[in-house]
Amino acid sequence: MRLTAVMPILCAFAESASPCTKWAPPWIVGPYAQEGQRCSPVSKRSHSFQTTDYVPPQATAKDALRELHDSVNSLQNKHPEALYVVAGDNHVNLKDILPMFHQHVNIATRGGNKVFTNRRGAYREALRPHLGASDHISLPLAPAYCPVSRSQKMDTKTITVWPDGAVPMLQDCFETTDWQIFREAATSESSVDLEEYTSTVLGYIRKCMEDVTTSKTITIWPNQKPWLNAEVRSLLRNRDAAFRDARRDLMAGIKRAKASYALKIQGHFNSNDPKSMWRGIRCITDYKKSDAQCPEDPALPDTLIAFFACFEASNTTTPSRLTPSPDEPPVITITTAEVRRTLQGVNPRKAPGPDGILCRILKDCADQLSEVLADIFNTSLSQARVPSCLKTSTIIPVPKTTAVSSLNDYRPVALTPVTMQCFERLVMEHLKQTIDVEKEDSHQYAYRRNRSTADAIAAVTHQALSHLENKDSYVRLLFLDFSSAFISAETGVQVGRTRNLLISVQLGPGFPHL
Repeated sequence: MRLTAVMPILCAFAESASPCTKWAPPWIVGPYAQEGQRCSPVSKRSHSFQTTDYVPPQATAKDALRELHDSVNSLQNKHPEALYVVAGDNHVNLKDILPMFHQHVNIATRGGNKVFTNRRGAYREALRPHLGASDHISLPLAPAYCPVSRSQKMDTKTITVWPDGAVPMLQDCFETTDWQIFREAATSESSVDLEEYTSTVLGYIRKCMEDVTTSKTITIWPNQKPWLNAEVRSLLRNRDAAFRDARRDLMAGIKRAKASYALKIQGHFNSNDPKSMWRGIRCITDYKKSDAQCPEDPALPDTLIAFFACFEASNTTTPSRLTPSPDEPPVITITTAEVRRTLQGVNPRKAPGPDGILCRILKDCADQLSEVLADIFNTSLSQARVPSCLKTSTIIPVPKTTAVSSLNDYRPVALTPVTMQCFERLVMEHLKQTIDVEKEDSHQYAYRRNRSTADAIAAVTHQALSHLENKDSYVRLLFLDFSSAFISAETGVQVGRTRNLLISVQLGPGFPHL
């Protein structure tokens, strides 16, 4: 939509016959007047409101600004995504009531000629000659903004496509696989090479996954909506072929898709899943994370490695391998049922680790993979050694703030193989059963079942209020936040505290090296 300001008159010209209606009749309050018009252009904005006001010098500016503010504010509450244009010949400062609006008339005029919109840089002015013998000028305002699809680059993403019947094929493949062959191939002189055994099994799983799936590169547009499903895309293609008829079907398809997506979002609030609930709230509020980018410095990875490794530089104590005594309890034994239950609880949406094993494979093929993975886990526990392919992680430095000023502004996020995460979860369940409750801190609320930050706040508040009931008493609270607390803790200290808590389990002679 183009605007032409013939001071003090505003004219709006649409490139097509857009349906515009008068949303409010002209009204006059005292010596000033206002007239508004509403348009519904075919664009990404639902409405466009043009307001023309006139405030002469002898009018009460305070009353005029109040009426104009109430009018524009009521419209913004009903249509927050619309385009608003406020223009007129007045001698008041509209920035006092419309601080988020921007002035587009930057050329010297006769006086208080103003054109405000709620979008910065939406129009650019072009000075035109006077109209005949009058002292009025024509000031066209042409749209200067670009659509979102043009101002931002599209993104391409490679996804894994699972054809129909891929999961049954994988299950049948793993069901008929003789997993003992891999163990025999890695066995030399009655000793199992855990490194080779694990690598060959995981490589075989990855090969089977690649045989039944295909890779596809898709294009993600910056203005793509989450409810844009396959039905809507099909209807869009029909619109190009059938024009009016297809456009009518498109509107119906979008309505069905929105209704379906709305029901999906509403279902998150009724389910006992806080993660899905917050995901729905982000969708409703259109919340987008700050696009913080890491600087393109080739030396940044080495610098981050040296920075995060400095916490272990002062730890010169080398953990020793202990020789188990005959009286010590046996090493942890993980059953196939436990592995199957853990694999079935894997979140298929999680990102895979450096091994490339997708979570969906572990979840859908839990019955077929539980036996071989249980054998790998038990062999690792008996040898007190973890294969390097399971310990390898991809460290992604995520900026904590938009503007990164130091290395401490990065948060290292590790992508560990999901197989290793399942292994850790199984070992943790066994260790938690052997912790001496008497040695456990009663004020430890993190990483404990049925404990949360709300319990910690309630406990502190209860102790403080109970103490304040005594005469002549007061309370002082000190809150400490340790920088990089987890990664700065020494490994030897963690091993010692872990051994003090565990009373009825043997972790193996190489526990410090795990």
